[in-house]
Amino acid sequence: MGYREKNQQPPLLDFRSFSDDSWYTIRPLVLDNETLVVKCWDFTEEENDEYYFVQDFKTPEQVENFKKRFRPACVQLQDKECKDVKLMMNVCASFIQGDEDIKFYNGVIDSVDRKPHSREGKKEICHCSFVVAWLHGPRTGTKESMGIERICKLIPGTPLIDLKLADFLSMSEAPLKLPSNDSSDKDVEDNDGINLKKTVKDRGLVGCLMTTTSLTKEGHSYYIVIENLEKDLSPRTIVNFLYEHVSIICGAFVFPSLLSDVNTRGIITADSKEKLQKLLKYLCDPAHLIISSRGRPWVITDVEPRDGTFGSLMPKTEIAQGSGLRVVSWLTDEYVTGKQLLELFTGFAKDVQGLHGKLSLDEEDVILRSNASNRKKPKVVPK
Repeated sequence: MGYREKNQQPPLLDFRSFSDDSWYTIRPLVLDNETLVVKCWDFTEEENDEYYFVQDFKTPEQVENFKKRFRPACVQLQDKECKDVKLMMNVCASFIQGDEDIKFYNGVIDSVDRKPHSREGKKEICHCSFVVAWLHGPRTGTKESMGIERICKLIPGTPLIDLKLADFLSMSEAPLKLPSNDSSDKDVEDNDGINLKKTVKDRGLVGCLMTTTSLTKEGHSYYIVIENLEKDLSPRTIVNFLYEHVSIICGAFVFPSLLSDVNTRGIITADSKEKLQKLLKYLCDPAHLIISSRGRPWVITDVEPRDGTFGSLMPKTEIAQGSGLRVVSWLTDEYVTGKQLLELFTGFAKDVQGLHGKLSLDEEDVILRSNASNRKKPKVVPK
């Protein structure tokens, strides 16, 4: 990552691996007929290569999400570039596990402690400290102080500068546009056991499985409730979004709403409690918010997955796309706005809960007074 060797062509792309979600600088891609081979820059053994196949992509969304795992190769910041590091700058930084295990994950510059630079001959040495707030990886939501040598700057642009990737994506997407290949109305089976890193000896399904329906069969399942959803948000959008960010295959249902309602609620289902606990951890992470394309934040009230039977409630298909979703990072303008809207909804929900409690007490009072009145009425004895 951010690595440059002399007398060699600079790498074009970085790749976010399915195996550990870390970014790797990769060698020029190899396209062998309908097979794309991804080779990491620092690994020479063939067993570390990853293989992806045109026939394994079942929807255009899978192709698009696979494309998002590539980006122009990051460049390691040099000491003299210290002045270019600004607050809230998106970066890719090294995360050190143990003595030699180094991974690279995305982060944002939270603060900078400027210190005088020194020189060793003609070389400038930076002694500044940079606090990085991790946006993904094992320490998502936490901060870490580090030197400039651990920070890489992101390079804007499209990953399609590698023509092999462009050709592979084009081949993968072409058959999916044909009506005969439209699988939007088919249920998708649970595929958690799939190893998304494929070697030449292991050629199974690869990529992100997307579904527009619930994966739970009629009967027992686990679910969580999401409040403050856009009324036109589709289950397909929820399922695709969560798989892209959390790599969990789940089901979703958005409840109908009245015309007078400004929002609605929904449920997210899975076949195990552990999956939803992992999902809750991501959704409740203070480092980001989940908001709609209009800026409406999701409100998560569940602290633990619920369990129950509601398979018959789940739709078999959902074609409409509706509003989109995105993650907004901590301390960005959109995050601040979303946080204010979240607090506004939370206060509103508490007021509504209080009104429901008052309504229940008032109803009970009316019933008690009615019963008391009936007891006081004289009994009429028939003649």
